Amino acid sequence: MMTANTCKAELMAKMAAARAALQCYSQLRQAKGYMSVNEGLQLRETLLALCNDFRDDWPAIRADLPGSEITDFHRAIEAVASASLCLLSGGHDCPAYITVDASKLQACIDDLDECLNHLEHHAEDGVT
Repeated sequence: MMTANTCKAELMAKMAAARAALQCYSQLRQAKGYMSVNEGLQLRETLLALCNDFRDDWPAIRADLPGSEITDFHRAIEAVASASLCLLSGGHDCPAYITVDASKLQACIDDLDECLNHLEHHAEDGVT
């Protein structure tokens, strides 16, 4: 069984990877104006898997976190869930391509980025 610190570190690493994937997706979407359905589907499945991991690991790490980190973790996973919902939209526009509300997706990325920065700052300071 993993320790609370290991679970926390793994969740943060997965959230950081999700942030990077979302930023890449958003940049490509802005450059092209659209994304293929498969690209959105793959990213959405990754984000939903992260939400499931969070749900599974949360009881193990929650007791060891101060209130500010609990809030940041919740806001971060809410941003991930919101981004996955953004990726659901637009599929009806065209069978092969999906349009995504770029401003909503960027708001999710910005919120996730802010939360992860706070969590990383706590980790650097040794605050748990």
